Order: sequence, then C-alpha cells, then structure tokens
Amino acid sequence: MLLYDARAKKMLGTLKRLGLADSGPILLVVLRSVNPYPDMDEKTISTMKSLLDEIWLARCKDIRNGRADVIQAYRRMIRFIIPFNQSDKTRVLQLLADALEAASLAFVKIGDRKTEATRRLKELLISLENRLAEITSTTEAPMRKILDDKIPPMEKAIKVRLKVNEYWKPILAKYGIKPRIHALKKNTATRPTTTTTTSP
Repeated sequence: MLLYDARAKKMLGTLKRLGLADSGPILLVVLRSVNPYPDMDEKTISTMKSLLDEIWLARCKDIRNGRADVIQAYRRMIRFIIPFNQSDKTRVLQLLADALEAASLAFVKIGDRKTEATRRLKELLISLENRLAEITSTTEAPMRKILDDKIPPMEKAIKVRLKVNEYWKPILAKYGIKPRIHALKKNTATRPTTTTTTSP
C-alpha cells in the first residue's frame, strides 16, 4: 500500500470486497488494514479514508439490524479509530457518530430480548461513548449510567436512545457532524385487494 502500485490497488480491491461481505475476525482485520496512519503519503491516506468510510457506513447498517458478529468487530475496532491531528477529528467523529446511531437504533429494536447481540451492543455503546468523550473533551458519560441502572431492558434502551438524541447529537453538531444512518421506515403501504370471479 505504501508503494501504491498495481499490487496495492489489487489488494485494496480485495479488502473492499471482504469488508463489504465478511464479518467477525475478518471484518476487524479489514477495518484495521484500511485505517490510515500518518506515515503514508497523502494519496494513499485519501484512498484509505474513502475505503474505510465506505465499508464502515455499509456495515453500520448490519449493526442497526442487530448482527452480533459485526457489533463485536466494531467494538474491538473503536480503540483504533484515532484522529491524526486536529483537522482529522471531524472524520473520526463522523465514523463514531454513525456507529452510535446504528447501535442505539439496534438497542431499541432488540428491546427486552436477552441475546448475544444485546450484550455486545451494550459494550459497543460504552466503547463509543468513551471514545467520543475523549475526543470531544466531554466529562460526562450519560449512557453508561443508564446501562448500569437496574431498570427494565426496554426502558433502558429508550433512555439510551434519548441520550443519543438529546446529549450527543448537539455536541457532535458543533463539529458539523450529522448521522448518516437512519431508522428503517416502516412499510405502511397497503397491498391492493384483488377480487376473483368464478364462472357459474
């Protein structure tokens, strides 16, 4: 990748294919592989940023849908998402904001079901809040307090979602960040009724 020759381009193409299709440990390796670092030249950094952004956003939709293996990969990846410098902060905050939105939506969707995805979502939400607090120099961790409370699971999920909207979104908005992941729209369209006639 540092040479940025034909082999590197082929490898990046393979990483993209794997990142959009595979999960678990493979997804984590792909995300780490396309996470740029400052020693690279500007062209390579730009290419990798775009590739990471594309894969990250696509797989956030799997988080929103409650895929436990993808949730786990993101939870482990959070510690590697570090801005190079002050100007790179917005890019990193955007990635974290997208994951936060997806995770909080999934948490509400899963509700009171005790699943592996639920446990991992809680871990991901805590990791996201910790990293967001670190980058934005925020001292509070309102979601963690809720997740530690002994309240009914559905109430907990709704309160976490409210904190995302009421606490974190205003902070992120100061950096020009808007989530690119949205709740799935319920299909309210009614199917047309058909009548059949039978011959006498």
